[in-house]
Amino acid sequence: MATTDQANARAIDAFFSKELVELGGRLKRNGRTFLVTNFDPKADSYYITRTKRTMSKSDFESAGCRSLESFSDDLSRLWKSKGCEDLLPLATGISKLARGLYNLQDQTEEVSPFVYVMY
Repeated sequence: MATTDQANARAIDAFFSKELVELGGRLKRNGRTFLVTNFDPKADSYYITRTKRTMSKSDFESAGCRSLESFSDDLSRLWKSKGCEDLLPLATGISKLARGLYNLQDQTEEVSPFVYVMY
């Protein structure tokens, strides 16, 4: 593994253990969860009848982020619009990871043998 890969792996591990796990613990102590981790024995069913039964083009569209520099702000704006303010403390750390992992490779005419090319 290259030195850069090792540094990235350490950064990801640090983010996970120091920020993500910490936020998860704090939310759990406050009675909040984002993922159900156990079954409700009193529930008759987990089946949900959906009112919207077909998907539209807008279901697959996302504004994305404008640039790597605006990623933190764009992510924060998205989470606020979705009512996920509890996740806001993670935006800066995720943005730092994104900048560290971002890698533009030189494009060449040669295509990797592991890529299926469609003409």
